[in-house]
Amino acid sequence: LKDNLIFRYEVTKIIQHDNQVTIHSKHTQSQNPLTVTGDLAIVTIPLQLLQFIDIEPRNSFSHNKWKAIRELHYAASTKIGLQFTHRFWEKEGIFGGKLTTDLPIRFSYYPSQTSNQSESGLILASYTWEDDATLWDILPEKDRIQHALKNLAVIHGNQVYDHFLSGASYSWTLNQYSYGAFSMFKPGQETDLFPYIPTPEGRVHFAGEHTSTVPAWIEGAIQSGIRVAHEVTNLPRTFGGP
Repeated sequence: LKDNLIFRYEVTKIIQHDNQVTIHSKHTQSQNPLTVTGDLAIVTIPLQLLQFIDIEPRNSFSHNKWKAIRELHYAASTKIGLQFTHRFWEKEGIFGGKLTTDLPIRFSYYPSQTSNQSESGLILASYTWEDDATLWDILPEKDRIQHALKNLAVIHGNQVYDHFLSGASYSWTLNQYSYGAFSMFKPGQETDLFPYIPTPEGRVHFAGEHTSTVPAWIEGAIQSGIRVAHEVTNLPRTFGGP
């Protein structure tokens, strides 16, 4: 499939017609349109983002699929990474592991790879979900980094400022193509919505971690890929042509 991969195009419309599926898209920079027609389509877009894509005819998706598209919950998640001139935490006897706090950083992770303590090192200073993550999302990145340093200083002392090199953060909620880090069922949603999330709608099939039995994990994405591969392979031969 290497020669057929197309990047930087944003899907705008999915049309099912005449035993085929047509995908309309536009380039994210030039806005040039691109239309692709095939026998089937496999959609891996996070479910709630399908609300911004025109589906024609609208009733080609069932009522329960639309309900899942509107209601499936996606969890916010934000990470802040900090780089230091050397691995001062290893001098404190910390070689890998997780730090749990009641500070805004909530969870920190130390690298488990052994190295020369004098070499620079990275700490995942903050990994937060849901409300703990949206607290960070309101801040500019430079403020996220400074507050993460301040929180780490509570644990490791002011040496964190002396050895700080740089930092970076990322919010999956603020990514327009993910709308959150992963799907996470609210109470009752697994029973109410999941039976309809992975099911095909006409010639449109669905994959992605949100369609699996282990959402939020790479395992779930792989599981869904295997499922949908079997799904389209086992269709009647007349469905997709010769």
